[in-house]
Amino acid sequence: MADAEMTAIVAAKKALRKSITEALRQLSKQEIQDQCQKSNQATNAILRLAEYRNARRVSLFLSIDGKEISTSSIVKDALSSGKRVFVPYIYMAGGAKSSQSIMEMLELSTWEDFQMLEKDKWGIPSLSSTTLSDRANVFGGRGSSQVPESFENRNIENEARTQDNALDLIVVPAVAFDHKFRRLGHGKGYYDTFFARCRSETANGTLHRMPALG
Repeated sequence: MADAEMTAIVAAKKALRKSITEALRQLSKQEIQDQCQKSNQATNAILRLAEYRNARRVSLFLSIDGKEISTSSIVKDALSSGKRVFVPYIYMAGGAKSSQSIMEMLELSTWEDFQMLEKDKWGIPSLSSTTLSDRANVFGGRGSSQVPESFENRNIENEARTQDNALDLIVVPAVAFDHKFRRLGHGKGYYDTFFARCRSETANGTLHRMPALG
């Protein structure tokens, strides 16, 4: 894809995000209540999915109240039904000159664990950095893996990873979808990078399958 075409696509996505954000800002209280009802419908649809019912390990985004479909009921159902639940943790990796923002998927152990989470500056329930060492990482080990910028080139032989690390389902956030269910994210690229890591691990044989997306 030519640079000019890519630049145009990026600009169009940015404009669309801005337009949708403004539309959400103008919703009335009644419209917001209607959206909450639709959130319940979306939750029930996910809970009915065979991919969800059969999943042993799921990744769930934690939602912003009133701005995204609520995932708290899915978290509660998954934990109560014995599934292992992994949620995003974002941190800065690398030195001062080469730092980059990385998203890991770390394990949420219980419903009480979820209820103890504090909201970050965006209003998203977030894992505390003081608890990371106790949380399993979906790519193996515990806590953040401090993935270098070129993670494809790291030495994976020393990383404790097995086929059991593979996620069965990832529920991802989105600003919008088109009629072909192509996703418009928030523009940070966290999930694009995470999916690339999943593909890399699958190609290397450290994960035996790509997860289903929801």
